[in-house]
Amino acid sequence: MKIKNIQTIFPISEYNTLAEVYCVHEEFGKPNWLRERFYLNDKGEVVAYFKNDKSFLAEPLIDKPDKMFFIRDLDDEEEKEYKLAKVISGTIVITNISYDDFEMGVEDGCFAVKKNGLWGFISEDGVEIIEPQYEDYCSFSSGLAAVYKNGNWGFINKQNEVIIPFKYRIPDYSSFNNGYAPVGKNNKWGFIDESGEIAIPLKYEDVGCILANSEVFPVKLNDKWGLIDIHENIVVPFEYDYVETDPDGNPYYKIIKSGNYSYKKEERTFNTYGLVDYTGKIIIPCQYNLLRPNPNSICVGIITEDEQEKYALIDYNNNKITDFIYEKIYDYVSEGLYEARLNKKWGFIDELGNVVVDFQYYKVDYFCGGYAKVMDEDYLEMLINRSGEVVFGPLPYESIFNVGAGMLLVEKQKGAGYELVKL
Repeated sequence: MKIKNIQTIFPISEYNTLAEVYCVHEEFGKPNWLRERFYLNDKGEVVAYFKNDKSFLAEPLIDKPDKMFFIRDLDDEEEKEYKLAKVISGTIVITNISYDDFEMGVEDGCFAVKKNGLWGFISEDGVEIIEPQYEDYCSFSSGLAAVYKNGNWGFINKQNEVIIPFKYRIPDYSSFNNGYAPVGKNNKWGFIDESGEIAIPLKYEDVGCILANSEVFPVKLNDKWGLIDIHENIVVPFEYDYVETDPDGNPYYKIIKSGNYSYKKEERTFNTYGLVDYTGKIIIPCQYNLLRPNPNSICVGIITEDEQEKYALIDYNNNKITDFIYEKIYDYVSEGLYEARLNKKWGFIDELGNVVVDFQYYKVDYFCGGYAKVMDEDYLEMLINRSGEVVFGPLPYESIFNVGAGMLLVEKQKGAGYELVKL
């Protein structure tokens, strides 16, 4: 297999079970360029392939990535629909099922689709379970979904039975967690249980989504946020400008304070961040300008008095793992390693703060499948392992693409095309 003119690639990782390879070919004398999308599994096999001489999208469904895709022509003004395509015995079959829009990512075994301005739901196998009929929606969770109709929100089950009547407002991304959901009415907010009974009275200025298994609820009172328990006892004082539920599923609330700061000779608003666990215990006070929880450490950043950005790692007891010596640490840890920059060079550190790969590169990509692509100042690319050893290369710029799962696409001679290499 040879692939030419790679534009972008999304490798196999903890987030993607398929590698997507997007190629663009300029054809002399033709107004449109040929576009291709290849999808490779962890064995290097092409499980789906799309091509078009117009710009198009091909989005795999997360839980069935090698079975179903939504495809859409972006250049055709009359063709606005996403068509459902299925992979049957290695062949792409474009079905007669189409929608105007769809929700990326399966939630609770199904996902939302839009038709003629209204939303419904289909299963992860592509079977419509609720015909599009709602003006807005929030994804299913615990078997219930918030849906909007005739100016109000209610909750339905997967049989489209109304479990909680249409009489509420809801905050963004509202759903049931640990048996409760945030709702509002007449500009007052509180929480209901799964039977629709009021669990916390609708008397607060605003409320937020709760964490799974959480014992506390984020609420706003007198223009400040805090956390209360089910009996409305104050667990975290009302002294924060916002309480944010972690959108990535980490079991923490992020507490936020805002203020003004002269940064680079400009007056700017800045935030400081801290963390509260699901029981309501403040584990990190508000003192960092950036804060990103990871499995075994927290990436934090500050703005120094001389208006420099500095980054470090701390643990979940707010003890420092590293000093604030780094010019940059990417927020997310990938396969246990952070991309970090020191003295204008990139390397990798682990969650204990140990330098795993020395700071010597002009550019680095995140680790994927045990390997990472790096580039030196001469724009030569190479692949390194977790010990920092070069296992492939060096080759000129854009000659190596990490597919993940221990595979590369490599162009050994310019213009000859990329070959799949297994390490």
